[in-house]
Amino acid sequence: MTNHRPVKKLGNKDFILTAFGVVVVAALMIGAAVYLNSQAPADDGSYVPGETAITPDIELLRDYVRIDTTAGKEIDGARFLFEYLERQSIPAEMIESAPGRANVYARIEGREPGGALMLLSHIDVVRADPEKWSYPPFEAEVALDRVWGRGTLDMKGTAITQLLAFVDVAESGQQPAHDLIFLATADEESGSALGVPWLIANRPDIFEGTRFVITEGGLTETVREKLVYFAVETGSKNIVRLRVNSPRREDLERFRAQMLEWDIEPKIERLLPGVDEYFRAIAPRRTKGGEILADVRKAESEGRLDQLGENYLELMQNHAIVRDEVEPVDGGYTLRIYLSLLPDEDPAEPLARIRELLPRDAEMLVEFMTFPQPSRLSPTDTPLFRELEEEVKETWGEQTRVGPHVMLAQTTDCRFLRSEEIDCYGLWPFQVTFFESQGIHGVDERLKLSWFVEGVEFMKDLVRRYLEIEAPK
Repeated sequence: MTNHRPVKKLGNKDFILTAFGVVVVAALMIGAAVYLNSQAPADDGSYVPGETAITPDIELLRDYVRIDTTAGKEIDGARFLFEYLERQSIPAEMIESAPGRANVYARIEGREPGGALMLLSHIDVVRADPEKWSYPPFEAEVALDRVWGRGTLDMKGTAITQLLAFVDVAESGQQPAHDLIFLATADEESGSALGVPWLIANRPDIFEGTRFVITEGGLTETVREKLVYFAVETGSKNIVRLRVNSPRREDLERFRAQMLEWDIEPKIERLLPGVDEYFRAIAPRRTKGGEILADVRKAESEGRLDQLGENYLELMQNHAIVRDEVEPVDGGYTLRIYLSLLPDEDPAEPLARIRELLPRDAEMLVEFMTFPQPSRLSPTDTPLFRELEEEVKETWGEQTRVGPHVMLAQTTDCRFLRSEEIDCYGLWPFQVTFFESQGIHGVDERLKLSWFVEGVEFMKDLVRRYLEIEAPK
């Protein structure tokens, strides 16, 4: 998952840039996941590690985690997935988009054209410094009822649940109602250029007939070992990273002052239906601001939006995040700017506004853009989402709420697929606590074994439900 979240100080309108690299995919998103989970009731400290038998599924995950697929070294991970499918007598392809950068693709043909379901994961992981970890990041140690290692959450754990669900359908002896596609890609953590967008351009047949995609991106709120809210990622804001160069510092200082007028104010610039649905879904679980989230338009009419956290306000606004200072570079000066745009905003319009403000002899470079055209949020009134909701409640109980999640500063490969009119949903098929989510793109990434085993069955059942495959007796 790609994380694009700078840290801001709003009081004096100074902005501090911390980690706006394209080190992706919303990493299991320390930004959004941690923020939302932090609003849930705190852990009461009652957890005592249990014991989970080491099953073949767990061993498969451990074998995958042991392969160092740090961005740029995906080939061995791709070979691992390809050979596993081959051992199950399932035809598959290993597609190299560049030397050593491989993607794995397999498809099971369904009875009906269109409506295909794609299970999408990425093979690469971010770097891990073993000196900082409690257990070596690529040894998949089992301790405290958890498997520890880089990628357990982002996103090899989910990938293995998808792989096993795919094989489950293949071995069922039944033809699914629609095609089922397994796709594991390269390069997601470094911008995805050699992954999904490369495949769209060079292998469009892979996506033919696809209506739905399940990948990473959601989150779970777990309180006292109970799953209380299952969030499904349905979209994200568009982050645009800019650099303005000028031969004169004073020109950039004046330009910076003008850009700071794009600051956040407690108002609704535009409330997208999918964002409103997200707010209403999480409102009952929020200990602060829940009443406002339940009806933000009413809160605005009453002048109470200033009581809402800025993370929520940003989902109703376009704004600019400006670097704290003008930096000297060879032959002149530079200023970094980040635009945070609503998904349906055409980025060409704010970029044109900025160009009109540029000082004489200045140039603007667009270094990164989440998506170049207006995007959309994936709808929740679809057959797959309904099956997902039913499966969540069957697995974790009727009390578990299911709803959308709109990401503020992270993104996934869904951004490429929504522009292809494919409904893409990000989710974790197993529970992940706030404390575990801190390991994503951090240290001590880990996954609870019993929850992983539960997630394997959840993914199998969900795929069977949508594809109308009878469960084995």
